[in-house]
Amino acid sequence: GHQLGSHFKKTMKRVGTLRLRALKLASYRPRSSSWPEHARAVRALYEAAATPAAPRPGPVDFAVVLLSYRRRQNLDLQIHLALSAPGARRVIVSNNDPAVPLAPSTRDPRLEIVEQPREAGPIERYFVSRRVEERFILALDDDLFLLPEQLSRLAAALAADPDVPHGIYGQLWRPTGFVDNVTRAEGEVDLLNRVYAFTPQHLARYFELLQALEVRSPDALRDLDDDLPLAFCGVRRPRIHDLGPFADCPSERSLKLARWRRKRAAELRTDLFERLRALVPLERRGSNAAVPS
Repeated sequence: GHQLGSHFKKTMKRVGTLRLRALKLASYRPRSSSWPEHARAVRALYEAAATPAAPRPGPVDFAVVLLSYRRRQNLDLQIHLALSAPGARRVIVSNNDPAVPLAPSTRDPRLEIVEQPREAGPIERYFVSRRVEERFILALDDDLFLLPEQLSRLAAALAADPDVPHGIYGQLWRPTGFVDNVTRAEGEVDLLNRVYAFTPQHLARYFELLQALEVRSPDALRDLDDDLPLAFCGVRRPRIHDLGPFADCPSERSLKLARWRRKRAAELRTDLFERLRALVPLERRGSNAAVPS
């Protein structure tokens, strides 16, 4: 009886912590959502926080790879949402800043924590993805929250068209530069951002492109805009999908954490994009490009 009571108290404390994190997202609205849509997204997160993260069958089986870089406050809720997704068979978290220890509040056997030996960049998501055996992989940044059903739907979209990577957020290339913040849309983009759905075949091609780019040193790997090579790993341009509203962490605009706010960020991305286009001369200008919302 004592053990059962202790487990119940721990469970309720964990649910309370997850729900509190969901509620704290209510005041920060993503530009892609109206206030009513955002309120519904936060309410859905609040409800998902109280739903046990037990394995559930889904349209396809998949693995989820999460990064954690100085956003420890987001980790437990992200893990819970991923473990709750129908079809999620494995969740791997890469701790990219070993100075910030991780202590997940769940002991779900599907969860694995990878402690990096030194401060690492987001490219670690691809190295960590080599550990999975599932045919479909979803990788997320640590500053946004997708509901379990949204994750499952994205995995199903990848399974339906595995020739290209998929996501929910991207950029379009124009002669004048990138069109940013393309989301809540259906269609092709030139680059994926923030959420990445890919296969082991895309992963193998990714590392081939890294070799061709001669990106090898730890510093070069840490500083690389890791999303660019993935966009060139399919037979066509990647695709994004409108999965409905989602919640963002306010830190997604942080000067200290957001890579897109680094000095010369646009210039460096453009240079790498042109290098990749030279390596992959395949015509990538489809007629069904996504339309920014």
